[in-house]
Amino acid sequence: MAIAGQINKVADIYDAINSMPLTVPKLPHLQLWFRGEPMDVWDLAPGIFRKSIRSRAAPAMNGLELERHLYQDFAVKSAGLRTSRQDSEDVYILQQHYGMPTRLLDWTYNALAALFFAVEKRGDYDEKDGRLYVMDTYRLWEQQPECSRRDPPFRGVATSKHRVFSGAVKVVAEWHDPKNMPDYVFPIRPNFFDSRISLQRSCFTFHVEGKEILTTAYNDSLKVYQIPKASKLAIRQELTHLGIDYFSVFGDLPSLSRTLQEQYKL
Repeated sequence: MAIAGQINKVADIYDAINSMPLTVPKLPHLQLWFRGEPMDVWDLAPGIFRKSIRSRAAPAMNGLELERHLYQDFAVKSAGLRTSRQDSEDVYILQQHYGMPTRLLDWTYNALAALFFAVEKRGDYDEKDGRLYVMDTYRLWEQQPECSRRDPPFRGVATSKHRVFSGAVKVVAEWHDPKNMPDYVFPIRPNFFDSRISLQRSCFTFHVEGKEILTTAYNDSLKVYQIPKASKLAIRQELTHLGIDYFSVFGDLPSLSRTLQEQYKL
């Protein structure tokens, strides 16, 4: 994907926003999504479809089998940490949010949160250029033949309780017939039932076999901006002044401790 421009300071993100023509100008808060990556080496593919993960799984287990067993173990062992009101869709989203590989790819409609993840200080990330992806999410369903027919399964962005997502999750969680899995990539906006989801303004694209990687073939509004490694420190400092840090993004005690230690240069 061609680089649309560079982000060298926080203010540059406004150029990325203003250059994006929206399908429905009245709803920018719903359709303009961002994703930040600290290195420019990954495709826009969810964890369950990454070769590095599948190659380490049990040799006799295919991708769907791996997903099903991961879901079962996570659901069983996290039961005491969750509320009884959370259904299989919520559990599947929690898997993604807490580091488990799923068919979901993380996005946010908070541009500053995405920028934070792109300049995050961890490991050798500062030695690599980062990336900021931007897209008009409504274009995602409009441009896929399966979604743009006269009577599409949904319009715009699906909620996490929509029948398309619910049916897809049941293929994994309840071992329903794989034929019930949709054959297109679609956007999901979850309920804010978890504080981390709320703080990060989380949203997701749901991917399927054969369409593992999100490209401009499925959404021609998709753009990527380069964040030079030399600019990461300055951007982190600007974000700190704007109140964007680990604690504001994750909202737990470990992230508060890390934020304070960084602010006091301990």
